Amino acid sequence: FGPRSACFSWWIRPVFMCGRYTITRGERELTEHFAVQGTLEFQPRFNIAPTQVVPVIVNEAGPVWRQMRWGLVPFWAKDLSIGAGMINARGDTLPEKPAFRRSFQSRRCLVPADGFYEWRINRERVKSPVYFRFKDRGLFCFAGLWDRWQSPGGLEVLSFTIITTKANEMILPVHDRMPVILAPEDYGLWLDPEETREERLSPLFRGDPNGTLVYHSVSRVVNSPRTDSLECVQEVENPVGTDLWGRLAD
Repeated sequence: FGPRSACFSWWIRPVFMCGRYTITRGERELTEHFAVQGTLEFQPRFNIAPTQVVPVIVNEAGPVWRQMRWGLVPFWAKDLSIGAGMINARGDTLPEKPAFRRSFQSRRCLVPADGFYEWRINRERVKSPVYFRFKDRGLFCFAGLWDRWQSPGGLEVLSFTIITTKANEMILPVHDRMPVILAPEDYGLWLDPEETREERLSPLFRGDPNGTLVYHSVSRVVNSPRTDSLECVQEVENPVGTDLWGRLAD
């Protein structure tokens, strides 16, 4: 997981939305569910963190798997470190940002997931994690952008970012932003390389199009990106024990 300093900062305080997510299904189920071409080598992940390499779906004469580093490194970047601060892209400003403008036009991707984390601060200023998923525990896709970067020494890195939008009523008590979850019927449009019109693409940034997200509190073991086990997603009751958390657990 990246350089030591990056690990340390994420252990102390997850600061992004979305800053961690899960893909708890194996390669066979992922490939069958999304009808993606090609092979995929993947084991279930319970705590995917920035700078790690995970599968995304891109359009190459049809949907295909590509392994990419989480944290977009623009093609013009001087070094790889910029990606640590580019794990999210605000949907309302994509066309204005040099780091994302070209990718929004021609390098869009789907980021498979089945849940994501956010951190709630209680009255004692203690951070505790919350896990969001669909009611049926189904797979879904975040809207993503990707780019290809090459180091001066010739190393090629494929990387991606997850687009965020204003939080819906479910997530707002926890955070004011949320990742864009695309409706399955919009996957084709999002990946279509011929579609570049902002007026067609921006309306897809609805957050949770089906309104089926639920959430529960989870253990603080998820705070460490080194922890990647079933324990990360298992529900715990009132981890902080305040009225704010009691309300959140309802």
